[in-house]
Amino acid sequence: MVPSDNAVLAGGVKIDYVQPVATDSKVDSYEVESSDNTLLGTAKVDGSAVSWVGAGEGNTLQFNKVNASEDGDYTLAFAYAQNEVADNNNFQTKSRWADVTVNGDSASTQHVVFTNTRSWKNYWTTSIRVTLKKGENTVLLGNANGYAPNFDSMAVARTAVQTSPEPLPEPSVDKSALQTLISKAKGVAEKDCTKESYAVLSAALQSAETVDVKADASQDEVDTAAAALQKALDGLKKAEGGNDGAGDNTKPGADNQGNTGGSDNGTNGASKDAIGNTGAAVGVIAIAAIVLAAAGALIMYRRRRA
Repeated sequence: MVPSDNAVLAGGVKIDYVQPVATDSKVDSYEVESSDNTLLGTAKVDGSAVSWVGAGEGNTLQFNKVNASEDGDYTLAFAYAQNEVADNNNFQTKSRWADVTVNGDSASTQHVVFTNTRSWKNYWTTSIRVTLKKGENTVLLGNANGYAPNFDSMAVARTAVQTSPEPLPEPSVDKSALQTLISKAKGVAEKDCTKESYAVLSAALQSAETVDVKADASQDEVDTAAAALQKALDGLKKAEGGNDGAGDNTKPGADNQGNTGGSDNGTNGASKDAIGNTGAAVGVIAIAAIVLAAAGALIMYRRRRA
């Protein structure tokens, strides 16, 4: 089994710590050995660090005169060192903890973990976010249940606000085509259509009106409703026996009168033919009479001369 300290050899990546760096705001640094700070109980300055903080409620380190330019969210970064191990076994490192309280407000207290730095001379940092008031503030470090690490300094900076680009405005939804189709569908008379085709239109119209009044309807929803309504309109079928007058023999001026007129015309034609035939016969008789009269006159003339 590969030891944890040889994680790199096992194909992993070993990271000791991450150092936060402020780039766009003012950073104020407070050294633990400053006379402005308050040490209570067993806490004492040891070179450039303060040790023996914790293991009792009265063993504390308090940073005083922590200045804030305005009320708001700030980040505190603590430089510390600790190399506590279990049972004198250097491979069984332990973490330490500290309670951080701002301006004496117990509601602000955070129980912060400080991981092992592998040496009492290695100073790492860990950070937390707190709320400070404009002007001077206090930051109290302690641990009633165990020792805190050795502290070297505290850095304070306004917490950088992570901003993201403004979201693009949602494209406006165009409902004009849908509304035109809705008006057209409402103008269709049920009596002029078959029951089946009108039922399809009615359902499509109801769905279209629902989408039309929907405040957050997407363009896809609007386009889909419009396409369904257009399809229903295209699929309308006229009811059988519609009021168009075609082939309806019960209506005045329809085929019955036409047929009557045809019969009359036929009768009139027949009468005219009869009259024509009678006139021809009269003409023949008249000619015959003239011929007979002439013949009679000729006979009488010859008798007289004889």
